[in-house]
Amino acid sequence: MYYIINGELYHHGIKGMKWGVRRYQNPDGSLTALGRKRYGREIIGAYNKIDIAKRNLKLEKRNYNRKTLGGTFYNEKAASDLAYAQKEMKWAKSDLSNAKIKQKLSENKKGEVKASTEA
Repeated sequence: MYYIINGELYHHGIKGMKWGVRRYQNPDGSLTALGRKRYGREIIGAYNKIDIAKRNLKLEKRNYNRKTLGGTFYNEKAASDLAYAQKEMKWAKSDLSNAKIKQKLSENKKGEVKASTEA
């Protein structure tokens, strides 16, 4: 909710919301059931992005080879399309890595140290 008083904007947020508290986390940092569901979807989406990026990269490599006759001639559009497809692949891998890290963190409670089973 916000108010405009004397030409100044005042914003007080949503009633009951606290700074730094996320809806998908418990106070100890572990994820709620909804949080686990949400971040689980992120991994599936990341794998889908990688599949799409792989297909696009393969297509752009094929187009680049056709348009440049195997690299004999230079075609600026083909080169830029190939570079963009390579960047998309890199971004998709980065998204997957981030999603895996989020999932791993959600499996363990925040600050919990795993005990060693070695004797």
